[in-house]
Amino acid sequence: MVLSLVLGLRYNIGTDYLAYEEIYDTQNADLLWNILNERIEPLYQIVNHIPFLFGLPYYCMSILVCFIMFSLFYISLDKDRDMVKWYSVTLLISGTLFSFLNIQRHAIAFCIFLFSIRYIYNRSLLKYLIFILMAMGFHYSSFILLPCVLVFFLSKPILSSVFDLIINYAPQGYAGYGEQVFFKETGLSEQSFFLNFVTTLIIAISSKYLLHRYTDEIFVVYYRLYFMGMLFTTIFADSILLSRLIYPFVSLNFIVYAYMYRYIFHHI
Repeated sequence: MVLSLVLGLRYNIGTDYLAYEEIYDTQNADLLWNILNERIEPLYQIVNHIPFLFGLPYYCMSILVCFIMFSLFYISLDKDRDMVKWYSVTLLISGTLFSFLNIQRHAIAFCIFLFSIRYIYNRSLLKYLIFILMAMGFHYSSFILLPCVLVFFLSKPILSSVFDLIINYAPQGYAGYGEQVFFKETGLSEQSFFLNFVTTLIIAISSKYLLHRYTDEIFVVYYRLYFMGMLFTTIFADSILLSRLIYPFVSLNFIVYAYMYRYIFHHI
């Protein structure tokens, strides 16, 4: 709640802040008209309309968005309470938190996706699809997440062989992780970018150890989805539009980082 207030009360921080403020201030009093005539996703329109109905200023909407995001983030971690301290650190140093402030709709969609990953792990296909449809209600690009369920529904031997083959070439792929993704989307400093790059490189080199250590945990799902994002980053980094499609995968970096830091901390 405190974090939602602090970040929600910001002004003109975030690339799209003023654009979202204009959307809020100029919306029609008729919610149905907004949904049918505006290009903004319907579920975001509904959330955007709630404080507007009560005549509240835009910063109240900003606080509400932050509250939704962090609530989803918190309940998504209910199976990993001991990891909260690590997530809190890596959420900051990875730049993911700051990218949340830049692209609200996409950030909420990501948080819904983060919550839905448990259903990939539990192989609950219908529940996963329901939550991805909800994510699409905040950002249409979330349709790209529909096939992700194949990460665990396909034959494990086949998937393992593919990932093992790719991992052998991981350092080269990770080396292109992208200056552009970090600088354009998160605004990280050179020092933070270097820290992220080194962390990612360590993950690439030690991936087999991490996967062996957490083989029976949901980390395997996080890692496979994140790794897919990293592979596509080398292809899409030059396109802002296409890089937004892989944003949910790449944004899982802070979770993979957290597992890696915990692993190192307990082995030094």
